[in-house]
Amino acid sequence: MYGLPIIGPLSFGEVLHGHRRAARVGHEGELTVPVTGLPGAWIVSNKTITPAGKVFVLPDVAACNTGTQQQCNGFLATQHLRRQITYQPASRFWAFQAYETAIFMVLALALAGFCVWRIR
Repeated sequence: MYGLPIIGPLSFGEVLHGHRRAARVGHEGELTVPVTGLPGAWIVSNKTITPAGKVFVLPDVAACNTGTQQQCNGFLATQHLRRQITYQPASRFWAFQAYETAIFMVLALALAGFCVWRIR
C-alpha cells in the first residue's frame, strides 16, 4: 500500500502527560504517539523510530518506571527519537471509494458471468 510518509522529530513535552491524547506503550514496549495535525487522514502506520531507523522499544529504565514525568521526558529526549507516519490524506477519500466500487463491480460481473457459463 502506498502512502505519504512523514518523518519528523518527536516532542514529548505534552504527549506523555495524562491527557486523553497521551502516548501509549504497546504490549511489546513500542511507543506510539497520537497523530495530530492531519484531520480526516487515514493513518496507515504510526511508528516511533530510533536514529538507526528501527522501531523504538521503551527499555526498563527507572526514569520512566518510578521517576517523575519530567525525568521520563528527559530520558526520552536523549534518545533522539523521530516519528514515521504513513497516511493517505482525506482528499483521496472519494478516489478510494471509486476504486473500491470499480473493483467490486468487476468481481461481481465476473462471478455472474462464471455462474451463467457454469449453469449452461
